[in-house]
Amino acid sequence: MFGIVTDITCDLPKEFFLKNDVKVVPLYIIDGEKRIRVDLSYDFNNFFDDEELHKKWMAGKLRTSQPTVKDFVDAIKNVEENEVLVITLSSKLSGTYNVAKMASKIVKEKRVVVYDSMTTSAAMGFIVEHVVKLRDENFTVDECLSRIKGLNPEVFFMLKDVGFLFRSGRINVIKYGFLKLTKLSPILTVNDGEVKPYKLVKNSDEELVNLSKEFKRKVWLWNTERFTKGKSLRINPIISVNIGECYGFAGIKN
Repeated sequence: MFGIVTDITCDLPKEFFLKNDVKVVPLYIIDGEKRIRVDLSYDFNNFFDDEELHKKWMAGKLRTSQPTVKDFVDAIKNVEENEVLVITLSSKLSGTYNVAKMASKIVKEKRVVVYDSMTTSAAMGFIVEHVVKLRDENFTVDECLSRIKGLNPEVFFMLKDVGFLFRSGRINVIKYGFLKLTKLSPILTVNDGEVKPYKLVKNSDEELVNLSKEFKRKVWLWNTERFTKGKSLRINPIISVNIGECYGFAGIKN
């Protein structure tokens, strides 16, 4: 048996982490001089329902920060087992992976393996779920790594307001002007570890539903309005700060 550590951008129900003894490392929201720790004890509603925080969010004034080395060291040391598999969000989206690698060198009394999921949100959740299943079936860390590399979960988001990308400095005025002029909305995906435009469409709702039909397993995601189709999860505040109000799904085709 081995211990499992992940970070708060892994969108799974809190109960899953507690039931399966998965340690979760925080990330942080930077609000001016204030640093908000987003961990399992943080009520996501504190972020989404706070009117002043929401105004700053929509204005693109909030930022996020990676975990500290101490956050990872504490989580790893809190694992009872002598082997630990750490699964982080994509190294192309955050320095979290590199911080985890630094922490793994500090904790010398355990064997610590750090895995770059190359994704985030519920797509990362599929990986963590699968690792838990393999661990419970007595697979080793190395055996788990060889199996999760072929999992290939995908995630797709539709933005409620493309203006957020401009206000937060994520697209320039030319790209924003083009989207406004054409009335097109981007569907975003995580490809090769980075958030990239998947498709520009006029009816994103219909496109997302049609796209979701290609996936054998899927979970709907939201932070601005709830899908009524099947199981849904609220996208965590860390991702939300970076892409705005959105909804979509994560899925696996095989």
